[in-house]
Amino acid sequence: MTVAFDHWLPSTAITPEVVREPLVSVVAQWSACWFVGDYATVTSLKISPGAARNESDDGGWRLHRKAIAARSEPEALSRMTDRALDTDTRDLMLNDNDKTLIKALECRLVEDLVERLELAFGVVGGENGGDRRVRDPLANGGGVLATLVDLSGRDILSVALPCHVVVPHIKSTLSPSLLPQEAPKSLTTAFGNVPMMIEALVGSAQLTLAELADLSVGDVLVLDRAIGAPVGVTVLNSRHVFAQARVTQTDDDVALIF
Repeated sequence: MTVAFDHWLPSTAITPEVVREPLVSVVAQWSACWFVGDYATVTSLKISPGAARNESDDGGWRLHRKAIAARSEPEALSRMTDRALDTDTRDLMLNDNDKTLIKALECRLVEDLVERLELAFGVVGGENGGDRRVRDPLANGGGVLATLVDLSGRDILSVALPCHVVVPHIKSTLSPSLLPQEAPKSLTTAFGNVPMMIEALVGSAQLTLAELADLSVGDVLVLDRAIGAPVGVTVLNSRHVFAQARVTQTDDDVALIF
């Protein structure tokens, strides 16, 4: 079953820049661990609504662990492995065991990068996804696509960070409230500062449309409420009477006494 990931962040909060710093830091650490000298840099970051699949390759993306996927062309993977070994394997006479070991190193290089990224973005718990193909790692909610290149500007690999990985990282960078807020004990407390306009219903009278049209200055309407009788108090534009009050006069104003 596929469950859509939802979050409360506005779309403008999810930008490539919010993941650039941790991504660049992880790539630099990974590069220093496996290669002599500078090797990999992040050149392209973009938001994807769920279109990470390369149309020419349905199996290019691989999920090595839990959430972050990676893809690369075979030639780029060979160059990366050669750089890690500091040799050009095309010039070597390799037997089947050698090729198996080089392939294992190739997988380990990518897997280690993904492990470091997931650790940096707080992806913990659960079982590893294993090395498996995925058609589109960003299909469920989108996310961020990043491209790594070598010093010559040639692509090394691409990584896809799903929205459910990016959003918790963004939330962790938001400034917390300066003062802890105590949870309201009741709805009255929670909405106690909301301003409300009230009105007093002095009385009513029933007229026909013709009588209403004939009204003129000086006409007297008899209401259904006696002088001095309590009037109903309602919230403005509401017919629900929540209190009774008596109309009185204070100086030049009309007041209600509850």
